[in-house]
Amino acid sequence: MAENVTLARPYARAAFELARDAGQLAEWSVALADMAVTAENEMLKPLLNDPGINPAQISEIIVAACSLPDGPMVNFVRLLAEGRRLSTLVQIAAQFEIYRSEEEKTIDVEVTAAAELDTAQQKRLAEALQKRLGRSVRLHVTLDESLLGGAVVKAGDLVIDGSVRTRLSQLTQSIMS
Repeated sequence: MAENVTLARPYARAAFELARDAGQLAEWSVALADMAVTAENEMLKPLLNDPGINPAQISEIIVAACSLPDGPMVNFVRLLAEGRRLSTLVQIAAQFEIYRSEEEKTIDVEVTAAAELDTAQQKRLAEALQKRLGRSVRLHVTLDESLLGGAVVKAGDLVIDGSVRTRLSQLTQSIMS
């Protein structure tokens, strides 16, 4: 896995620079995500690095499955296929998103809440995180009633655990020690 990340980095950088220069970061982001999902398909995955399979055939399967428009994206897939690097598409897509977030000064924030957050609560949370992180924030909210109350916020390496479950656990540990 670490090897794939290392192999993917220069391809992700090249795709990012190409997309940035063309003003197509969003389009490439969607296309790379589609390519990554396709490359992870259980039927296709074993064929990606099979030396008995023609790389052009595999690239055409991915191009067709993702409905890629003729041009740089198709050429990118062909280049990956020729170099037997299609198995790194998941890592390429992930690294591309990191480059894109840095360029756009945005960050994806995962919020796991015990109860539904209304629009006003989400807006206040996003504004507070934007001030703290110095970036535009994209919230992704999921529900987990096992938290009992509160929420857990994950933004990159930052984790803010304001859940009642964690607070009760900490209280229990302090009483027991």
